[in-house]
Amino acid sequence: MRRLPLFFALVFLSGFSGLLYEVVWQRYLAILLGAQAWATALILAVYLGGLSAGYFLFGALTRKYKGNLVILYAAVEAGLAAWAFLFPSLFQWAIASIPGWHVGGGVAGYLVDILASVILLGVPTVLMGGTLPLLTQGLAMDPKEVSQTHARIYGFNTIGACFGCLATGYWLVPAHGLATTTRYGGVINALVGVIAWLAAYGLPTVKKANGRSPRAAKLTRPEWVLLAIGFISGFYLLALQAVLIRLMGLSSGASNYSFSLIVSIFVFCLGLGSLLARKISEYKAERLFWNQALAAFFLLLLYCTGDSWSYGAHVIRVMLRDIPEAFGFYQGILGATLFGLLVVPIGLSGLTLPLCFHLFKNQSDGAGHRVGLLYGVNTLGCIAGALVGGYWLLNFLNLDQVFKLCVLCVLVTAGAAAYLSRVWEKWSRPRLVVGAGLVSVVLAGAAVLPLFHKERFIQPFRHPRPMD
Repeated sequence: MRRLPLFFALVFLSGFSGLLYEVVWQRYLAILLGAQAWATALILAVYLGGLSAGYFLFGALTRKYKGNLVILYAAVEAGLAAWAFLFPSLFQWAIASIPGWHVGGGVAGYLVDILASVILLGVPTVLMGGTLPLLTQGLAMDPKEVSQTHARIYGFNTIGACFGCLATGYWLVPAHGLATTTRYGGVINALVGVIAWLAAYGLPTVKKANGRSPRAAKLTRPEWVLLAIGFISGFYLLALQAVLIRLMGLSSGASNYSFSLIVSIFVFCLGLGSLLARKISEYKAERLFWNQALAAFFLLLLYCTGDSWSYGAHVIRVMLRDIPEAFGFYQGILGATLFGLLVVPIGLSGLTLPLCFHLFKNQSDGAGHRVGLLYGVNTLGCIAGALVGGYWLLNFLNLDQVFKLCVLCVLVTAGAAAYLSRVWEKWSRPRLVVGAGLVSVVLAGAAVLPLFHKERFIQPFRHPRPMD
């Protein structure tokens, strides 16, 4: 379809505004709740929870809606724009009203914080969850190309999110403030909605293009396994992102820029990985196994670099000490270094969901419904990863231990993919040996590699080797 490049540009802009809102809302909630760490955990939980609800809701809607799904997507973008323009006023109302709801501390105080966050963020985050199921179903006219179309929608949306996070954290908020930046996001959503609405006319509905109405299909055991892979991948990715944010803060100094830099590079690598899915000529469960096994191996290599992050940041600072106003250079070199470290393991992780979607999609059930189901479960895993892996577990485990747990989670998904591909029946002996060897190396590495040396982060500006 000739209009696809236009829609890929639109989902890029939609992803840009989505991460713009996440960065802005995190700072708004920090003002409202008065605790940066709690605000960060809560914004992730509410943001991802709303996305998950949106995936499920709009995924189910694609099976029942009889009109043009792209026009419905345009209405979703218009709704996001309206909420963005109203948000600063809603926040002022929250600042004035919600403190009076607190009748004590403890659990009651936390419940009030959660209620305030849901009131402010529930509607727009649910609307954001409509992008993937509506456009996957609405634009994939040829069932044979649905996997590649979906991978590009997801990839461009994710890469747009990267640039939205960078622009918001480094430029828009410092230069224009929270309220104006939020309204900029509304302008983007309004523009996307209008263009999508104009471009949607003349597009056939998927029901007419496929010649039949999608119906609900009972999930099989392999499909439940794919949903489990989606959940676990969401868990380890968000837990790992939280670990890397804290590791970056310990190494280069805690700041809002550390959050923006890690998140933007993280989602950019995920987007690159998902875009690579369109280059795959044949989707099989075996390919999913190798993707997950290699992701675990390269994550283990990334773990091996953890002890050097603090000293590496110090070396970069020393390199730039004679350059006036070197902040931009410093952040740029940090970003390039992080990209080099993350592009392979996180890029491979970005391939996971497009590969799962191809194996999970069902011609009789509708692509939009299956996208909503898979990504909804994945986002539930993200919530668990953000709250359990990135927040609660750190009360009992160190960063390096949670990092190793993430590596083991990737291995679990590789084992599930091996089950799907029925390795004992279909694989040749050389492939079995190589696959088992790769998994064994990662298991052994996770077991025997030493934990990080804490003194390298307590005294980050000293060379890690002791003086003679």
